[in-house]
Amino acid sequence: MVARRISLKMVVKAYLLAEDEAVKEIHKFPFVCEEEWDAPTTVYELRQTISMRFFDEEDTAFEMFYRDGEGNLVAISSYEDLMMGVACMKDDLFLVDIKVCL
Repeated sequence: MVARRISLKMVVKAYLLAEDEAVKEIHKFPFVCEEEWDAPTTVYELRQTISMRFFDEEDTAFEMFYRDGEGNLVAISSYEDLMMGVACMKDDLFLVDIKVCL
């Protein structure tokens, strides 16, 4: 299978959620996907960027989500998930909710 090559530039607004889904922390940052990245690398790089901004420890386990048109949290665990989330962007912002795995 041939790896997909994409180019993606967006502003990410990421929300760290508490167990009760209250917002604990917010970060906003540019995210540029390089053309030479394949699809798995794109998701990995987004995870790494979020991890560096929110967590002191590199090994903090967390999950990423976007909210669909109905307001449901949808997991971002693959390139396809990421692209579906990007399709839901509003006001040129990609909104990501983050939950720490307990």
